[in-house]
Formats: sequence, C-alpha cells, structure tokens
Amino acid sequence: FDEVAVVLGVLEDKDARGIVAALAPIAEEILVTASSSERAVAVADLVKIVRETAPDASVEEYDTPAEAIAAARAWAEREPRRGVVITGSITLIGDALVLAAEDGWRR
Repeated sequence: FDEVAVVLGVLEDKDARGIVAALAPIAEEILVTASSSERAVAVADLVKIVRETAPDASVEEYDTPAEAIAAARAWAEREPRRGVVITGSITLIGDALVLAAEDGWRR
C-alpha cells in the first residue's frame, strides 16, 4: 500500500502514547474510536493523546468502531493502493471481526 488509514482504539492499561508514536509515521489518517470494552480509553481522551504525540497527524474521531471502520474503508476505496489497519487493542480487533462477518467483507 502507498497510503494507510489506522483505526485506533486502546485499552486503559496499554501504552497509548507508545502505540501512537509507532503508528503515526505510517498513517495518512488516524481514525480514533473506542472498542466495546469497558476498559477502552474514551474517544476524547485518546484523540488528545494522538494530537499530543503526533501533532502533524490527520485525526478524526468516531463514537463507535463501526463508524470509524466504515469511514476508513470509504477513504481506502477513493484511491488505489490504500489500505486500512485496525489496531490498538484486541477488543477492537474482535469488534472488527464481528462487523466483518455481519457485513460480509471478511476475507
């Protein structure tokens, strides 16, 4: 891929700043959300961390993983050689797998 959008949700006990610092160099867009876990960092708090850690990053915030993933997929479809990375917590990956199965885009 030439460009990558990162859908990001992090759990409270994880190093959110370290995760953002590692991902920011590869991300054209960072789409912040919170997984369904009660331990998920609130979207507003994670957006603040992303903006402090990667001030040059393009950041968008979404209330649900479904909204963030849909926006990332739409972004990727607008141009060739774009990809989406969903990461930050295993619970966000679980949410994504459920969405993929329900919507029929899981491969």
